[in-house]
Amino acid sequence: MNMRSNRPYLLRAFYDWIVDNDCTPYIVVDAHYPEVQVPQDFVTDGQIVLNIAPRAVSSFEMNNQYVQLSTRFGGMPIDIYVPVGALWASTPRKMVRVWCLSQRTQMIIRRPSLQLGPNQC
Repeated sequence: MNMRSNRPYLLRAFYDWIVDNDCTPYIVVDAHYPEVQVPQDFVTDGQIVLNIAPRAVSSFEMNNQYVQLSTRFGGMPIDIYVPVGALWASTPRKMVRVWCLSQRTQMIIRRPSLQLGPNQC
């Protein structure tokens, strides 16, 4: 029996859990994966960390094939497109725990340099 990848299901579950706990959800994306559309000026070591909190994005769609959203980088509006295969991890803001969604054995996940506010985990 061929089962579908569990990656998109886990991503949605982590997203819902993080948001339900009033935390800020982030995804770590392989910025060089085919079809990824992210602002390359913000890519470090081949990855980009994206805030996907409802208050930070618009036109948000997450399904079994991709994550798509609109947001702002440097005050400029930008559309983001991330195939599910490009997702390395999902994490709350503090990044105390990182749930890897990839079978990669070596990857670097850098913390975004952000100030923590109340209830933003």
